[in-house]
Amino acid sequence: MNTNLPSGFVFLHHIIPDIRFDIRYSDSNNLFGRPLKSYHSNVPICTYQTAEALKRAQEEFKSFGFCLVIYDAYRPLSACQDMVNWVKESDLLIDGYSIDIKTRQDFFDQGYISEKSSHCRGSTVDATIIACDQVLRAPLLTYRRVGEKILPWLDDGTCDMGSHFDFMGEQSHTHHLHLSEVQSKNRHFFVSVMQKHGMINHAISWVGYPQEWWHFTLEVEPFPNDYFDFPVRS
Repeated sequence: MNTNLPSGFVFLHHIIPDIRFDIRYSDSNNLFGRPLKSYHSNVPICTYQTAEALKRAQEEFKSFGFCLVIYDAYRPLSACQDMVNWVKESDLLIDGYSIDIKTRQDFFDQGYISEKSSHCRGSTVDATIIACDQVLRAPLLTYRRVGEKILPWLDDGTCDMGSHFDFMGEQSHTHHLHLSEVQSKNRHFFVSVMQKHGMINHAISWVGYPQEWWHFTLEVEPFPNDYFDFPVRS
């Protein structure tokens, strides 16, 4: 077991033993179709303060019969650069992640990929919830109606939020209006509990119009100006 994390960082599942996680960039079940650089293990790493905030959120979710699921937490800077290089070099878009991305430049213009991410500061997570009695499984590509559109749906057993993790489209905007009643209620419940415990659903460029309902950053970060590049390794 790797114990050489930088000071202030922890393995999230050591602080919350019953949390669920599937660090998507550590395998091929992601937009890129392969592990990203510096993701060597399927383990969630974050700052201690973030882990404590998520522990409080987990306790509240469990009181309603749900459990937190983490798709990404700390992300090395080199992984961000790997994303940028992929956009510049790849001609392929993996099925299931968008119906609106038409060109490589769209990834940058729409703010989905950049050379730095708040994840690199260690206090951001991509997350959702799952019923405690439900199995978290490998994502299976299906289709589902969201508003007036039929969208690709990577079903992994988690709650229906109106789009899946890393889907690049307006349906993933936190305040998207054209959701079913169930999807809207699920999303509101999830976001409100996370924010109640200090995990805020925005990135700096998205204030007032967050693009990703799954993206949360600790309100008071311990490293607000530091970007790290140590590997994700167990």
